[in-house]
Amino acid sequence: MIIFSTDFNSGVPSEFAGVVTSESVQGYADIGTGMNVFSGDFLRNPSIPPLPTTLTLTGLPAHTSLDLHFLLAIIDSWDGTGASCCGIDRFTITMDGETIFTEVFNNVATGGVQSYIPPPGVELVRTVELGFRDIDVHDQDSGYDMGQDPAFANLPHTASTLTIEWYASGPGWQGDIDESWAIDNLEVVLNLEND
Repeated sequence: MIIFSTDFNSGVPSEFAGVVTSESVQGYADIGTGMNVFSGDFLRNPSIPPLPTTLTLTGLPAHTSLDLHFLLAIIDSWDGTGASCCGIDRFTITMDGETIFTEVFNNVATGGVQSYIPPPGVELVRTVELGFRDIDVHDQDSGYDMGQDPAFANLPHTASTLTIEWYASGPGWQGDIDESWAIDNLEVVLNLEND
C-alpha cells in the first residue's frame, strides 16, 4: 500500500522539514528505470554545514514493515575514502532515529574509493556531467534507483508514525555549489499485516 508519494514537481509537500528546496533536475531528466525517471523538479540539499531533510508521516494504518523507493542524485565532487584532495563524503538515511543506510560516495577521479556497491539495477549513471557545476573541474554526477536495492525493502516498522531523515556528512563535506544530493519520485510503501 503506497502511503506517501511525491515527484516534487508541485513543490515540496508539507510533510517535509529541514532543507526543502526543489529545483530542476537539469541533465538528470529521463534517467531512470522504465517509467521511474528523473523529471521536472527534485528535492536538492546542498546545505553547509550539512543539515538533514526530514519526512514525517502520522496516522499510519497497521503494518508489519515498509519499503522505501526513491531516485538518488549524487551531485558534483563527492570524495571517497583515500581521495587526494579532501576528506570523505558520506550519505546517511535514518528511520525513526535508527541508521538504515550510510555509505561513502565518490564522483572524483583523484583516487577516492566509494563504499557503496550498488546491486544490479540500482546504478543508473556514474560520474558523468549532468548540468551541475562545482567550483573545481570535477563536474561529475551519479544517479541511483534506490528502490531497486533490497536494503530498502521490508524494513521492520509497526508504529503509527514514521520519521525518515536524509543527510550528508563527513570531514570533507563542502556543500553549496561544490557537492550536494537530491531525491526524486519518493514512495513509502506499507506492507500490511494481511499482505
